[in-house]
Amino acid sequence: MFSKMTYNIDWLKSQSQVDYLFFWGHQPSRDGSIIKTCMSQWWPSEFEEKTIIYKTAEHFMMAQKALLFNDAEIFEKIIAKESPKDVKDLGRQIKNFEAEIWDKHKYQIVKQGNYLKFSQNESLKHFLIQTKNKILVEASPVDTIWGIGLTEDSPKATNPSDWRGENLLGFALMEVRDKLKNNLKMKDLKNISKFLSLVLRHKPEEIGLTMDANGWVSVDELIEKCNNNKVSLDFDTLEGIVVTSDKQRFAFNDEYTKIRANQGHTVNVDLEFEATKPLEFLYHGTVEKFMNGIKSNGLQKMQRLHVHLSKDIETAIKVGSRRGKPIILKVHALKMHEKGHAFYLSKNGVWLCDHVPAEFIEF
Repeated sequence: MFSKMTYNIDWLKSQSQVDYLFFWGHQPSRDGSIIKTCMSQWWPSEFEEKTIIYKTAEHFMMAQKALLFNDAEIFEKIIAKESPKDVKDLGRQIKNFEAEIWDKHKYQIVKQGNYLKFSQNESLKHFLIQTKNKILVEASPVDTIWGIGLTEDSPKATNPSDWRGENLLGFALMEVRDKLKNNLKMKDLKNISKFLSLVLRHKPEEIGLTMDANGWVSVDELIEKCNNNKVSLDFDTLEGIVVTSDKQRFAFNDEYTKIRANQGHTVNVDLEFEATKPLEFLYHGTVEKFMNGIKSNGLQKMQRLHVHLSKDIETAIKVGSRRGKPIILKVHALKMHEKGHAFYLSKNGVWLCDHVPAEFIEF
């Protein structure tokens, strides 16, 4: 669920310049294109939560209302109905209903339903996001809770002080739009991070990037050549990716003029690691299809410069899960070290070595 309301009429009154987008009704366009009536609770668009299919946002709202008051019978009827009008009528029949309790939960329920609706339908999501920062207003002349109690053509419609209703649906949709925008931004950052891994670990030539013997590239050159190759990047975005990466994949030099990947290279670079005494045990996450080869030949670096090992089981599980159901191997690292095998520790906490013979692995 979402937190408390971000937008309300008091907030709106404090804004100096606003652009309104009024909507009401749920009729589709003649040509099938998505129009502003898609923001109606009654707009037909199926979505799913916890294996249950909801035919409209109205279905979700009334079903959650029934669950809130433990009316399983009405809940089942709501899920089975096609018409949002019939669903609304069923919502009025919920047993043990208490207005005070409903008032505490209704806004969050409607927000959640609309987030599910718009996030699971690409065309609806695109429409809502492209409304940008407009104030969304349900111009229903008959609804003084979810709408403003006025029609779009009312001279009072653009003055929140004159509204007869609370516009809860409009404000809920604005919060949903914010969340969808944030999701999109995070997806973009993830894609940029993947591209940076490609050019800083494996293929700097992909964008004509000059990499020195230690894996460093110029920050200015990286930004310029990313943008020349249709990957939008500026310094603030680059810094954000470096700082917020949960795996700490990249690092700046002290002057922030150069950047490199911390490890994982397939290009031949010297990352200037110093040999370090390892923990007694380290861990490696893999999957079943590689097990026969590991049992025969141990862990090999393959195309990478090193074998990667994790300091704990939890991290190894995450690594192994990228390829399927993880199998965690326990490596007797300290015994390896005592036998002359060198270990290195990268800046982001990954243990590295050239090879792990099978005799040092617990299967």
